[in-house]
Amino acid sequence: MLTKTSLTIHTSPNLDYRLHEILEAEPHLLSIFEQAFGQKVHPHYDRIRTYHNLRLTVLPYVGLQAKQLALRNSADYQLVIETLLNLLPPDRWDVHYPPPLPYRHLEHPIPPKFSENLESTLKPSK
Repeated sequence: MLTKTSLTIHTSPNLDYRLHEILEAEPHLLSIFEQAFGQKVHPHYDRIRTYHNLRLTVLPYVGLQAKQLALRNSADYQLVIETLLNLLPPDRWDVHYPPPLPYRHLEHPIPPKFSENLESTLKPSK
């Protein structure tokens, strides 16, 4: 289970405190983070599509459309959506074209069996 404390490994140390403040102000965000962290990987999984869908769910809680005035700023929104992206597992494209940012999967390698299955699906057919 994802907790506010365990989120610290997915953000930079100087932003941990602000992320905790955001979660105190809007506890609904923790369930969205849990959904990202618990995302199952399957052959049709698309990390960017999943990220986009989750990003839409945070709009009422942080950013310019936030219910709370204190969370209506771009810095908090950016922190939340970057945390979402860091929590999502890699998809098949990330295996072959790693993203430039430090995502969670770069610290925790993909299980070998899954990686082999992805590589076999991406090989050109003859």
